[in-house]
Amino acid sequence: MQITYVFPGQGSQKKGMVRALGKNADRVRDVFEMASEIAGRDVLALCTDADEEALGQTRNTQIAVTTMNMAFLRLLELEGIEPDIVMGQSLGQFSAMVAAGAMSMENTFRLVVRRAELMSGIQRSGCMCSILGLELGAVEDIVSEVPAELGTLEIALQNARTQIVLGGDEPAITRAAELAMDAGAFKAVPVHVSAAFHTSMMKEIEAELAEFVDTLPMEEPRCRMILNCKGDFGANAKEIREDLKNATCHRVLWAQGLARMIAEPEPLICEAGIGKKMAGMIRNMEYRGKVYLLSEARDLHYYVKAAREEMDKRGKA
Repeated sequence: MQITYVFPGQGSQKKGMVRALGKNADRVRDVFEMASEIAGRDVLALCTDADEEALGQTRNTQIAVTTMNMAFLRLLELEGIEPDIVMGQSLGQFSAMVAAGAMSMENTFRLVVRRAELMSGIQRSGCMCSILGLELGAVEDIVSEVPAELGTLEIALQNARTQIVLGGDEPAITRAAELAMDAGAFKAVPVHVSAAFHTSMMKEIEAELAEFVDTLPMEEPRCRMILNCKGDFGANAKEIREDLKNATCHRVLWAQGLARMIAEPEPLICEAGIGKKMAGMIRNMEYRGKVYLLSEARDLHYYVKAAREEMDKRGKA
């Protein structure tokens, strides 16, 4: 089996999400303390009491989601579990980088806080929309049909075979959603984010964020990591660093990365964060195995048990 962690990104947040840690909350209090010190505000309170509106603000979303991901990662570390494969969607890639040992948790929090600050200051923010029920080629055709005068329109993420996320100016997004429904899409769902992430509309922060990424030390990963923009395993720390920088303005090949992950022999997969959105995307890739949800106490217990058994087998080999 391949012990595999998948980390969710922006959109997994919800009010009172810290309660998913249950009795384990005290065991990971240091994670929240570190995040709070670096962010300059009480992240535990944010994950406990903040309402949906507050959590939807980029400067809050990114630190809150990352801290929850890190809390579940710390629980796995405390149980002595070591991953073979890690990957994280968009913002979740920063958590995967920590799980791989490529960057320290402390420096990753610094990077996430800086990223959120830059993204919050974008002047031409745009919006995003998820097209459900059409394959990539059909959505590419729709993008080409939308008049250029309506503004920027790009494919930002390919989440699954029939789940494509668009980013751009609101008039262009609105028209693309209409065309998608006419073409037989099941749904065209607005994504509740503050900007058109992973598109050229992020260009104004790309250089500054890349410069900040380059100031932070990075180690060679201890396990294999599937990268967002590559859609495949990264070769080394240098390639991980470049993918982090590229992801600001370029398409996330999430479905391609998932396909690479589930092609591995016997992946033992957990969603290491809040909710089950990643599990849903994995099932949409026609994966029929179990995806453990660490935000559910029962799944956390059984994932640790299964991973320990796998590690014990290797110890006896």
